[in-house]
Amino acid sequence: MKKNIAVIGCGYWGKNLVRNFYELKSLYAICDNDEDRLKSFQEKYPNVTLYNDYKSLLKDPEIEAVVISTPAATHYSFAKEALSADKDVFVEKPIALNYKDGEELVSLAREKNKILMVGHLLEYHPAVIKLKDLIDNGELGKIKYIYSNRLNLGKFRTEENILWSFAPHDISVILDLLEEMPKEVSAQGGNYLDPDITDVTITTMNFPSGVKAHIFVSWLHPYKEQKLVVIGGKKMIMFDDVNHKNKLLLYSHKIEWIKRIPVPHPEEAQIIEIEEKEPLKSECEHFIDCISTRKQPKTDGNNGLRVLKILETCQDSLRKNGRTYNFIKETEEKFFVHESSFVDENVEIGEGTKVWHFSHIMKTTKLGKNCNIGQNVVIGPNVTIGNNVKIQNNVSIYNGVTLEDDVFCGPSMVFTNVINPRSHWPRKDEYKKTLVKQGASGIDGEIIYTYKFRTMHPYSEYIHRYILNQYKLNPIGKIKNDIRITIWGRVMRKYWIDELPMLINLLQGDLKLVGLRPISKSFFSTYPKNLKKERIKHTPGLFPALYADMPHSIEEIWESERKYIIKHKKHPRRTDFIYFFRIINNILFHKYRSQ
Repeated sequence: MKKNIAVIGCGYWGKNLVRNFYELKSLYAICDNDEDRLKSFQEKYPNVTLYNDYKSLLKDPEIEAVVISTPAATHYSFAKEALSADKDVFVEKPIALNYKDGEELVSLAREKNKILMVGHLLEYHPAVIKLKDLIDNGELGKIKYIYSNRLNLGKFRTEENILWSFAPHDISVILDLLEEMPKEVSAQGGNYLDPDITDVTITTMNFPSGVKAHIFVSWLHPYKEQKLVVIGGKKMIMFDDVNHKNKLLLYSHKIEWIKRIPVPHPEEAQIIEIEEKEPLKSECEHFIDCISTRKQPKTDGNNGLRVLKILETCQDSLRKNGRTYNFIKETEEKFFVHESSFVDENVEIGEGTKVWHFSHIMKTTKLGKNCNIGQNVVIGPNVTIGNNVKIQNNVSIYNGVTLEDDVFCGPSMVFTNVINPRSHWPRKDEYKKTLVKQGASGIDGEIIYTYKFRTMHPYSEYIHRYILNQYKLNPIGKIKNDIRITIWGRVMRKYWIDELPMLINLLQGDLKLVGLRPISKSFFSTYPKNLKKERIKHTPGLFPALYADMPHSIEEIWESERKYIIKHKKHPRRTDFIYFFRIINNILFHKYRSQ
């Protein structure tokens, strides 16, 4: 099925992607910042649209998917922009340069219901597919050992080292063949051409099944070699990708034990026939099929995350002179950590606690007993979690947060530790501690910041507690005769001028047209517990639902909101429609005003 696909980056590797998608009649556009290169492609592919600006390309509604073949350092940002623009994405390896960024891409693709595929080319190689069939059918017997050599003179890179450039190919294949994550990983290497860039690495992986694997990669080698060898209990096999004719050779060597000494009996290699097809063509066809049928790619985002986690751990091992890292954390207390999750040093995990897929528990964090930590959860550093705490998927709990026993955190919650975060200014010296009391629940709750014109004198917020203690509250819970409000502020509040900027929140999706009134954390704390629990499930509104009832006390406000919640659960659209006209009627004809 023809698809409109754009290829971003048409240099060393990207030109091959351009050729394949063109041959598959799916190439719609090419994007590159090299004008001369674009001109050369215009001659080869005259009917293809050319772009030299990535952002302009993403605005083209005809483009269904993008293929990213740019330097590795740009993969995360380009893929994020494409997914945010509602495009399916095929990004070359690695998916990102750090695990957190990779997780964000996987979550974004899931949220947008978009295809995210990672370019682990060898998993589409006919020889690797055949090799996996032989392993799965028991032809080699129990797998004992795997090693791979990926060696060449060049191509030297400055934006990534040899580990990140060459090793992803072999890591992805080994994980594909064994269908398990390693329990231990380490890496050693050497920097010879540039003191800051590693030219040679040897990676060691130990797997729960007992298999050991070595990966030797170098771009400082006198000749090209790309070999993968698998040693089984019955037979051995070699995949030689440099050999143009006989890429897959099966060896039926036998070993006899004579006087308790192993004696080898070599046999001639058996040539294994494989399909003659370009792996990249198969990979491109698979991507087209996925965006047509909406099925998950063989090398999807999670596949890319598994490889990225090993790469990131190997990089840490290189920095620490070959230190071995444990992937599966298990102690006598019998807690469980899924193999795709990562636990830093100096972390305490209580008995019976379970940490599920793609989560990260950072240093000096304490998890109590019998906790359940969902997928894509980030906790720490310096976080304390009590006993029997349940944390659902995509939750982030940052430095300084404490959850007491029996706390429940619903999906996608974020516990921040800075009141007014800004990316431009560091706020680490302003971290605030957060305590969530025993038994608290948060279900899809999040704090939003509404835009308003200022109606108070400067620095009024710093005397809020003093004012609260000195002045009484009126029947609807507001401060009587608040001296902090300016004369113009009173006029603006009377005619809702101060709330006009909230239209920005409406356009951003933080507010809907009709809903519960947005309130401050301090005012929210005065609400009854059962109403709090229901309230955080609902998106606040630009027109507060309570204006339909014109309440005159805090108790009447609570009752009005309860009525709205009950009606909205049964008939959400009809309720908002009726409430909107009741609110407008009360404002225009009954002169109801914000107090």
